[in-house]
Amino acid sequence: MCIICRDDYDPETLTELDCTGCYLTSLPDTLVNLTELRCSYCPNLTSIPDTLVNLTKLYCDNCLKITINTNLINLTHLYCWGCPEITSIPDTLVNLKVLNYFYCSELTFIPDTLVNLTYLICSYCPKLTSIPNTLVNLTYLDCEKCPNLTFIPDTFVNLTELRCSYCPNLTFIPDTFVNLTRLDCRYCRDITYIPDTFVNLTSLYCHHCPRIVSVPDTLVKLTSLDCHCCKRIVSIPDDTLVNLKYFDFYKCPWLNSHHNPEYEKNVKKFKEDYDSLLSFSFSPFLTQKIVKYLASIEI
Repeated sequence: MCIICRDDYDPETLTELDCTGCYLTSLPDTLVNLTELRCSYCPNLTSIPDTLVNLTKLYCDNCLKITINTNLINLTHLYCWGCPEITSIPDTLVNLKVLNYFYCSELTFIPDTLVNLTYLICSYCPKLTSIPNTLVNLTYLDCEKCPNLTFIPDTFVNLTELRCSYCPNLTFIPDTFVNLTRLDCRYCRDITYIPDTFVNLTSLYCHHCPRIVSVPDTLVKLTSLDCHCCKRIVSIPDDTLVNLKYFDFYKCPWLNSHHNPEYEKNVKKFKEDYDSLLSFSFSPFLTQKIVKYLASIEI
């Protein structure tokens, strides 16, 4: 039983409350000292009391009727994915550092006052058209499957991870994201290139990006590269990508046309540790190709 459903609880001593999955329609406005509230999967809950001004963490995922009020000014963490009644985020939540708005189907915009955000998930938000350029402290951004998003601001220079797959109207990724270590832009069909300034990338997933024609030779830190079904790629700098441990070139014409001696030398290095090679997560097609190729090499 949730503690607030009992008769013997003292509201003034509560600092954390977990009422996940309860059928409450409202919360007491006497919980003034709460700093953390978990009320996810409460289908009848419509709002959070204005008096809960000391809240720093709020988890209200999948609360189908809830909206976020403007008084929660001390929130630093807000998790509210799957809340269809939320159309916007109050611009008073200026202390937010972590915001998860995954699958909020009616979300239309994010206020430009959330300048302290470092972690933002706004994926599966079909009505979201832009992300404010003031969020300069972001280090993590997931905007996957936002079909009306047309660009990502170039001011996010602190980003280390960007997930923007399945954004059909996204045409480029700003070259200012020099701190990126992971980029997932799968099925971004109008992106034409990967910036050569992404020198810190260790993981690049760009499969089904039909307009990309090459992988920059500056990405020397890459350990994972997925160009699956990138049918226009004609250049992959295998002489500089010496740290690769996973790669997938399935249905990539480069695989069948490439005869660079440097590639052959790299494959020989793999043969020296054949067990390690077999532990890599190649596609079935590529595994067959490489194993066949290894067998043909004379060392």
